[in-house]
Amino acid sequence: MQSELTEHNKTIYDSMFPLYEQQHVEIFNRTEQTRIRTELQWALDQILSSANPPRTLDFGAGTGNLTRHLLDLGAFVTAADVSKECLKHLIDTVGRTGRLNTILLNGSDLAHVPAESFDMVATYSVLHHIPDYLASVRELVRIIKPGGIIVIDHENSPRFWEGDTNYARY
Repeated sequence: MQSELTEHNKTIYDSMFPLYEQQHVEIFNRTEQTRIRTELQWALDQILSSANPPRTLDFGAGTGNLTRHLLDLGAFVTAADVSKECLKHLIDTVGRTGRLNTILLNGSDLAHVPAESFDMVATYSVLHHIPDYLASVRELVRIIKPGGIIVIDHENSPRFWEGDTNYARY
């Protein structure tokens, strides 16, 4: 089941990436973008590890919403997503900055990412796309450095989570 859902997500995002930002005006508007940037700046300021610039992971990067902010704020960014097309689009949009890497996610774990690799991990409206999001949160904890920060920005949608036993554990 998990692999089927992951493949479904890949197919959807590989095909819709050119229209994603136009279809999500609730995200890509001045008010929400200002809120996101302020939150990310605050989180970067809280990092207690010593990397400069901080190494950050945009988990579920999509077309680069968080990645663009993190780069503008001076971070070194690894954008990670299950959609190869979204990552290609992100590189085409942002360009080669020298502070951007990408990781194609397998949809189940971050086993290829060493423990304590990042000063900050940020994810925005991604967890509801992941079949076992609790396992993903454990992976984020594993790859964060001591003194690092994890930012999970996710809308509250009781309708979506209704009847989900994992949500009760979360």
